[in-house]
Amino acid sequence: MTKHATEIVIFEVSDPDAGMRAARGIVEDAREFSNAIISAELYQSASNPNLLTQRIVWESLEKAKTAFAASESFPNMARMMELITNQKFMDHFYMQDG
Repeated sequence: MTKHATEIVIFEVSDPDAGMRAARGIVEDAREFSNAIISAELYQSASNPNLLTQRIVWESLEKAKTAFAASESFPNMARMMELITNQKFMDHFYMQDG
């Protein structure tokens, strides 16, 4: 059985509203690319509005990696890269039972 992979990305942007729009746009781009996203959430820090966290649950780690490899072609990626001032963290996780 293939495990779902949860992607966590924590990053700072120069413009919070534009950053949130671009982050949501990238999720839509990824859905159009592979339809492998189960769910996606975007969080804004309560103490720093420029700090965002994105949580995406993928059908598998392989599908997440395939989408990441293609992400430079996503329409919203160039705008996001212009907005990011600091990528603090990115990794994939498997949920553990118990």
